[in-house]
Amino acid sequence: MSSPSSKQPLLLFALDGMLRPIARFCLKRGLHIQDLLEACKRTLVQVATEELGEEKNIARLSAATGLQRRDVSRLMLEEGEVAEPSGLVNRLIGQWRHDKRFLDSKGQPKELLLNTAGKDSFLTLVQTLTHDIPAGSLLFELERLGAIKKFEDSIRLLAPAYIPKENSREGFRMLGRDIGYLLQGVTENIERRSEIPNLHATVEFDNIRQDKLAAIRLWLLDEGSKFQEKVSKHLAAQDLDIAPSKSPTPGGKKVCFSVFSWTQEDDSDE
Repeated sequence: MSSPSSKQPLLLFALDGMLRPIARFCLKRGLHIQDLLEACKRTLVQVATEELGEEKNIARLSAATGLQRRDVSRLMLEEGEVAEPSGLVNRLIGQWRHDKRFLDSKGQPKELLLNTAGKDSFLTLVQTLTHDIPAGSLLFELERLGAIKKFEDSIRLLAPAYIPKENSREGFRMLGRDIGYLLQGVTENIERRSEIPNLHATVEFDNIRQDKLAAIRLWLLDEGSKFQEKVSKHLAAQDLDIAPSKSPTPGGKKVCFSVFSWTQEDDSDE
């Protein structure tokens, strides 16, 4: 068995690779080393706090992160970020599109009633996911994003999926989340070598005609969206929130499938 020290060069090599796109992100947006260091410190303390749970204290967090105690104390005193209602929007739309309780006879999302708690109400939909965020806050967010059409006493779903076109904060939150999922999936393939690996596949060609980029981007968006919809329906049928089961088998496990594409439209290296 290899010692932890023998793995350091490989881990640092991996870390260098992961930091390159972050470094490019910072340089293009005027973020300096001080910003990056402060973000690293803050995130290390947050994650170490989650990992240690009730056993956390200043000394243990300092030992786990390598940060000085005064930094740990300062970062722990800072107020945590308040969760935004938009963080639930994607799940809410997915519930509305797949949960049979909120679909009509043609399998399309029902028009939901407002200001009521009946089976076809927006409040009932919200309460399948959360009792902590008011339905009014989520209604406001859906309306602000143009995901619904509002009538006098009901709403209709317009968005097939949530794409934060105008909410930069939410868009970057989703970026961080998806990077985390990719990192977990790939490192599990490398370190655990499960009998059934996680999907990790990339198609790359580097001499594509410039006049075809727009058509290619549109084709990828269309075909990727179709496959994402197929995956979404398959997973929805196994989710106990959407498809309750009488089976004693517990739920609570997460499956993530992410589809993305990128086409180079400038002369940047990546």
